[in-house]
Amino acid sequence: MVKLTLIKKGLPKNMMRLWRMIMKEELPKILIEWREKTLPKHFKKGAGQTYKYHQRKPAYRHRKQKRNLPPLVYSGQSRRKMIADRRRPSGSSKRATLRLKAEGFWNLRRKAYKGKTLAHEITKVTQKEANNMLKVLLARVTHRINENRFFEKTLLR
Repeated sequence: MVKLTLIKKGLPKNMMRLWRMIMKEELPKILIEWREKTLPKHFKKGAGQTYKYHQRKPAYRHRKQKRNLPPLVYSGQSRRKMIADRRRPSGSSKRATLRLKAEGFWNLRRKAYKGKTLAHEITKVTQKEANNMLKVLLARVTHRINENRFFEKTLLR
């Protein structure tokens, strides 16, 4: 969860309307960038350590090692579908959602370990990635608010 403080001189009603409009447009854009830049990193070698994936059973690890496959990949069909999927995110000014498409045998709701699902591993974001997304969002929101002529100077922290 991210908390922002906005200090702006202007009519509060108009300011809130502007804020909601900007956030509704910018949050889905951040998710599209996540899908294009961050999601493919989950399927590369070394992603297991970066995103702290749960340890798999020895037989599964052996089969993957034999075929020299990266994490979260067995046949590659789900990876191709998720990365190629161009569905638009849905959302509001408070939250945006991005749905990912995977093969039927990839049960994303199945509990893989300790109550976590495979979806947790796919959507996991490191602190560095979260900070970068927040910086981009803050820069875009600040720019959009400052380009609005109805209000005076903005301070966003």
